[in-house]
Amino acid sequence: MKVVIGDPSWLCRIGLAQAIAALVGASDVHEAGTSAELHRVLAEHGDASFVFIDDSIVAEGEETLLGQVRQLAPDAAIGVLVGETDRERVLKAIYFGAAGIIQKAADEETVTGTLKALLSGQAAFPRSLLTERPVPAPVRAPTIEPGPDEHELLTPREREVIALIGTGKTVARIAAELELSPHTVRVHVTRIMKKLDLRDRSSLIHYAVKRGEARGEADAPRPLPSLS
Repeated sequence: MKVVIGDPSWLCRIGLAQAIAALVGASDVHEAGTSAELHRVLAEHGDASFVFIDDSIVAEGEETLLGQVRQLAPDAAIGVLVGETDRERVLKAIYFGAAGIIQKAADEETVTGTLKALLSGQAAFPRSLLTERPVPAPVRAPTIEPGPDEHELLTPREREVIALIGTGKTVARIAAELELSPHTVRVHVTRIMKKLDLRDRSSLIHYAVKRGEARGEADAPRPLPSLS
């Protein structure tokens, strides 16, 4: 597993590398302290599986930097390290390609859980982001409260899919559980979004999680699914 870590703090880079090693064993870790160094490292290691970037480095180029990271390492999952959960900045990071947010100030259990989710192929964000409003531009405010009649438009299979999305399962895991192909699950996702008038996948995730909470199924925090 190849990992790239971009953080101006040497101590944070070492700490994150050790945390990853503790979770998945030995890994091929490459470090960068600035956005320029990050570009150089990714140009050489574009086959990285994971890229972790401190928010201070992201701030140097905002969405442009995240877009460049995506181009240099197209198959990598991107995690953004934040000191404080500034909702606007976090949502921008998500909008422009981040797969997860790691809060440096969080306790060990929370950080470890977030890392586990990201390293296992799931997306993971602070759950408080699901309920706070308003959602800043350029992220569209998600439609998370379709009326009960709209939910009745879903077929039984579509309801199964959205229920599993709300529990944090990825497309691959939903497909395995329902004995469907990933392509079929994505078709169901597209139809669900159309029927519920959900404009994007973020809106779908919000709605699915809110449905789960309404049914009393969200007692424990769950990572958000990666619908890709």
